[in-house]
Amino acid sequence: MEKLYQDRDWLYNQYITLGKSASEIAEECECSKQTILSWLIKFGIERRSLNEAWKQKYKNGYINPFKDKHHTPESRKLISETRKQKFENGYIHPMCGNPREDMKNDKNPNWKGDEAGVIPIHNYIRIRKSKPEDGKCELCSKVMDEKEKTELELSFLDHIKKYTRNPEDYQYAHHSCHLHYDKEQRFLKRNKTYSNLN
Repeated sequence: MEKLYQDRDWLYNQYITLGKSASEIAEECECSKQTILSWLIKFGIERRSLNEAWKQKYKNGYINPFKDKHHTPESRKLISETRKQKFENGYIHPMCGNPREDMKNDKNPNWKGDEAGVIPIHNYIRIRKSKPEDGKCELCSKVMDEKEKTELELSFLDHIKKYTRNPEDYQYAHHSCHLHYDKEQRFLKRNKTYSNLN
């Protein structure tokens, strides 16, 4: 006996005209979704894109159960603290893994030393140099800058030379202090280059 979905006109009417999804047709015919998709292909009926399928789903009355539902500030704080505690207790993300001792730093064949880019070197220093315990900027010696910002970032001490992997060549400073300091350093670098040319 021929199944309903084996009739092209019936399947076309259900899928295209009435806008039913393959899942809805499969449920009605008591078969799998893949069976319906296979017959759509067999009959040459153009399938909807994922975007079109979701639009049709909402058009047919679907309501997202998570719409307008958000974490409260308290739950966000709890999630953040739980994750932080998890990593402090030694958790290693499965996508990151635990680097082998014989592949760390200069033992790694991809190690570039001081020839690495700015971001890798700064990341290397952040792990080895802690921020000041008193939270003060090492340039202005204040906790808060003129814009009332307290966040500190790494700043290279001597821009006349290349970036190094020595933590002593770096300081923690406010973003505004960092920009002002770098501007002065570039000015000194240009003057030194000009003096060498003469």
